[in-house]
Amino acid sequence: MVIKNNQVKSAVKSNQPTLNCYVIDLKTFEDFIQVAHLLKTKQGNSNLYQYQGHYYLELTFNDRLTKFEQDKVKDQLSLAYEYGHKSSIQPSTLKNHGKLIMKNNALAQGRYYFH
Repeated sequence: MVIKNNQVKSAVKSNQPTLNCYVIDLKTFEDFIQVAHLLKTKQGNSNLYQYQGHYYLELTFNDRLTKFEQDKVKDQLSLAYEYGHKSSIQPSTLKNHGKLIMKNNALAQGRYYFH
């Protein structure tokens, strides 16, 4: 049996987890600091952007979370929505037009620098 290169790429891609991304619109940097101290999730990644006078927290989780981890993510999002709201702005818009303030582990960086 001969496996072509594009078949290997397809197989590798299908094993990759898909990402669930949430963008939270925060009016002030202080709102971000409050959220950073509340959310201590280890299941995902976080980036902080500034765009059009607002701060946007991008939270990314893979879809291979256990039921318990999924419930924790929902709880964490509920807490975050107390300080901001779900944004209709797409992550690609933030990446292309927003100013990246904190990359990859924004929540942990916020806790570290603003305790």
